[in-house]
Amino acid sequence: LESVLLARVRFLKPGGVMWPSHAGLFLVPCSAQEEFDKNISFWGDMYGFDFSCMQSVASTESFSRPIFNHKLDSHSCLSNPVTILQLDLGSVEVSDLEEFGQEFCFEVTKSGPCHGFGSWFDVSFGGWPGQTKEQTVTLSTSPNHPRTHWQQDLFVLDEVVNVEKGDHLKGNVHVWRHPEWRRHLRIHLAVDFMRDAVSRKRLEKTFQLWR
Repeated sequence: LESVLLARVRFLKPGGVMWPSHAGLFLVPCSAQEEFDKNISFWGDMYGFDFSCMQSVASTESFSRPIFNHKLDSHSCLSNPVTILQLDLGSVEVSDLEEFGQEFCFEVTKSGPCHGFGSWFDVSFGGWPGQTKEQTVTLSTSPNHPRTHWQQDLFVLDEVVNVEKGDHLKGNVHVWRHPEWRRHLRIHLAVDFMRDAVSRKRLEKTFQLWR
């Protein structure tokens, strides 16, 4: 994104249009049983042998970073998504991207195991003089839309928490850019699993993307 913004500063004429004009980043709690079984659960029965002592090591090895190009099924989403970042690409500055955070509150709409959070982005092509909202084209990588080659990203927490419809997940996400490796990020998630306004479990985890 930084290279796009630098190109805007250098080449976009006054009154010109930036496409895409806007971008949004979304987050949703989700189940990821297949991914969890593939990397963690199978250690409990390796051809009749119990290697469950390896599960914590396997979790660190497999889930310390986000899983890219994860095919998140809409039926695996446990709530409605929230927007954690909204950008006007015609005015946002590179300095605005160095660090950002957003609080969230999800109301669980589907009971099930919560393994973590799914994330994706949308970009829209608007801003043309006289262009109406109906004429604006949006490219969405949401699991509720036709798949693109970007898919979604999956952030798996260190514990699986079973949630019920009506529960709330309250917390925040914080993102930092690496000072030298500019495409690399650190992402911190903190979440309280609430039922009847009481926290049953609090989990925090920092993900490295890529260093």
